[in-house]
Amino acid sequence: MLSGILMFHHAEALVLENVCRDNQHWGFVTTPECETTPPRGELTKGNQLDDNPRGAIMVTHEPLAEIGR
Repeated sequence: MLSGILMFHHAEALVLENVCRDNQHWGFVTTPECETTPPRGELTKGNQLDDNPRGAIMVTHEPLAEIGR
């Protein structure tokens, strides 16, 4: 897979039991204002977001810039 989960522009989501590993980019990327349940710092406990070159979780103001868009 090219990238994992992308969440942006004030989104809110329940993020549990997802598998995003061995991607070309990240496991989970979000903009700072987004809210997740569980909290962003605990997402790796309920999801498999490992073995991605840019990390399990990435917070950025320009999420699409990372994939050339």
